[in-house]
Amino acid sequence: MKNISIRTKIRGIVIVPMIVLIALSVLVYSESSILNAEFNKYTTQSLPIVTTLEEMKFNASRIISSVNENILDTHLGSMDEDQDRVEDIDGTSIETLQADEAQESYIAALDTYRSLVNTVDPEDAELLVDIEDATQELFTTIETIRGLQEANAPLADIVEAREALEDVENDVLAAIEAGLEEEQESLVDSAIRVEQTTQNSVNLAIVGAVLALVLDVGLIIILLRAIFGPFNNLIDTVHQMGQGDLSARTTVDSMDEIGQLATTFNQMAASVQNSQIKLKDANANLEKRVEERTTEIRELQQQTQTIIDNLPNSGVFLLDRDYRILLADGPELTGIGMSEEMVGKIVTDFLDEQTAHYVTALYERAFNGETQETVLEIEGSFYAATYVPLYDDNGQINSILGMTTNITESRKAEQSIRESEERFRQLAGSIDELFFLVSPDGQETYYMSPNFEQLYGYPVEAAYEKPNLWLELVHPEDLPNVLGGFDKTMAGENYVNEFRIIHPNGDLKWLESNNSL
Repeated sequence: MKNISIRTKIRGIVIVPMIVLIALSVLVYSESSILNAEFNKYTTQSLPIVTTLEEMKFNASRIISSVNENILDTHLGSMDEDQDRVEDIDGTSIETLQADEAQESYIAALDTYRSLVNTVDPEDAELLVDIEDATQELFTTIETIRGLQEANAPLADIVEAREALEDVENDVLAAIEAGLEEEQESLVDSAIRVEQTTQNSVNLAIVGAVLALVLDVGLIIILLRAIFGPFNNLIDTVHQMGQGDLSARTTVDSMDEIGQLATTFNQMAASVQNSQIKLKDANANLEKRVEERTTEIRELQQQTQTIIDNLPNSGVFLLDRDYRILLADGPELTGIGMSEEMVGKIVTDFLDEQTAHYVTALYERAFNGETQETVLEIEGSFYAATYVPLYDDNGQINSILGMTTNITESRKAEQSIRESEERFRQLAGSIDELFFLVSPDGQETYYMSPNFEQLYGYPVEAAYEKPNLWLELVHPEDLPNVLGGFDKTMAGENYVNEFRIIHPNGDLKWLESNNSL
């Protein structure tokens, strides 16, 4: 079994008991089939026949009882003519109706019994004939008694017919009882066979379970020995390697999964031993490379310092989470209250309260991963500041890089431009002519003087929202001339044009347009 895989051995543990259980299941199934046949016979043959015979017996007794009551009521009625008899609407006595009803039920039960005998139990044909003969005699006697009653025959004749009815009653009940006894005997036999079959099935199930358990336990013991022996050898080898003996190897006794594992382990151990040799060589090379890398880092630091020193109007600083200055360099640091001497100190200690509160909020957002940009005004100078989060090897933010640039001159230039634009707007708003600036394609309005509303009847905002609004108001006859003039203007020609517009109130206005690029 050395070369048999553990998977196959485990399958054997499962399959062998299963084969035993399947064989026993076949035996149990055969016993169950016998049990099922007996049960079917009980439910489809004996039990319906017994139920039908009991119903016939009950209805036969009802018939006799109703006939007796009818005779008694007739006799009493002849003795006491003043006593009213209980009769139906058509004059038929209640006892006669009850007898007829019982007779119909009896006939229906007899038909059922006849059908059962013919289909499921032909051996009871003789009993069926006896019952049918007795039944026929019973019904004939009843009809005789009713005929005597209707003819008002003497009481002696009726009593004589009644005695004959008792004999017939005994014959009918005796025939029915004979059928019941035979079927009851069949039920008892079926019950005995069912009990025996059930006991046999239980015994087979117990034997099968015990046998399967014994086989499983035996196979598991064999499997455990086959598994844990090689495992113990493998564990001993691992301990030896753990103590530094990389030359230790485990023995391979089989080629099952554990044997393959042991072989793979030996290969791994050899690979580790070879890797250790290579690692020593790699360490020597690594030390050499670290020294070379250190030299490269020093050179890179010098280059970085040179770049920082030559940044125009700028400064760079580095802060940790406590706002401690880790690096500060650049010509413009002094403008924002920093210097190289502040390295290792808290930056907010050197700022006024208002500025410190403002930049602290920016620092916090930067430490939350958001790059921040702002403009600081310090003592009349403007500085564009950017705070960038820096991440460590684990992806966590451990510091922020701050960069500042003196933008005082550009801010002054922007202020001058804004002032010039404001003067332009004031000038354009003070003249009567309409002054406007649009894009070359006419799809965007840059500026529209306020008197647009006076000339075109629409608010100035409409000209910005819909740049072609003024064209829509041009008289259809003048529109080609206006568009042609617009094309000439786009070609670089100053063009003067006269055209009509239709004011929203319906008035017609003549306008002169002077266009230039």
